[in-house]
Amino acid sequence: MEPLIETSVKSIRDKYDADIFLFSGNLTAHADDMFINIVEMQENKKNNVILFLQTLGGVPDIGYRIARYLKNEYKNVYYAIGGLCKSTGTLMSISANTLIMGKRGEFGPLDIQIAKKDEVGELASGLNIFQALEFLDEQARSIVANTFVELRNGAGLSTKQAFDVAQRMATNSLSPIYAQIEPVRLGEFKRAMQIAEQYGSNLNSGNLKDKALNRLISTYPSHGYVIDRNESKELFDKVEDASIEFEHLMRTIRTLNITELYCRNLVQDFIVPDANEEDENDGKSDES
Repeated sequence: MEPLIETSVKSIRDKYDADIFLFSGNLTAHADDMFINIVEMQENKKNNVILFLQTLGGVPDIGYRIARYLKNEYKNVYYAIGGLCKSTGTLMSISANTLIMGKRGEFGPLDIQIAKKDEVGELASGLNIFQALEFLDEQARSIVANTFVELRNGAGLSTKQAFDVAQRMATNSLSPIYAQIEPVRLGEFKRAMQIAEQYGSNLNSGNLKDKALNRLISTYPSHGYVIDRNESKELFDKVEDASIEFEHLMRTIRTLNITELYCRNLVQDFIVPDANEEDENDGKSDES
């Protein structure tokens, strides 16, 4: 029999002695204010916090503000990932002291997305132009090497003559392609990638493994690449497998429309304080 949401939330709260919040939706304008306002209304804050996070990503600045706020407000920060947590969501998760990963939890790479030139509503990975430059460099080396060997051994040219001809052939073949790369656009992509690097370094709670940030930023083949629970353990030191209570809440959260914004205090919304809890809170209020 499935545990009730109230039972799951209460069990998690008591085990971790934590406040519990939900953020589900895109990290766009005002999402940070909406979420932070929910956290600020929490009375008698505990030392620990658990954030159930589900997002396709969004503006890095928005996610950064939320993550930094939680780090400043709480001693120990847990992120519970039971579904999609992509792009800026991955960036936020770097700030967690411990990750709690569900069976269907997944992160994505940190290659920042940039609007395509002359296209409306379409994005391109910040890695695209650098991967293109690497490919062109490999092609240039290949043309020079193959042409040199053919001219030196087959045509009997001297080493210098063969190398000069091979170099000119590579230049003539690839220069029209290099000419299409705009220096200003290249700088734009470079700055975008630096955002992920700088924010990631600032947010790192010490849970990231050595060189994991660079791996997240620059080594994955696509923006939508699936980094599942097993691979997450290769990137982070502290990754807990979700318990049945966490899995129940994660399953419920996955039913939400991921494009709509949900900011909730799960303890406040789903747990009705019993008489002992009310008396305890009244006592704290009287003391203050």
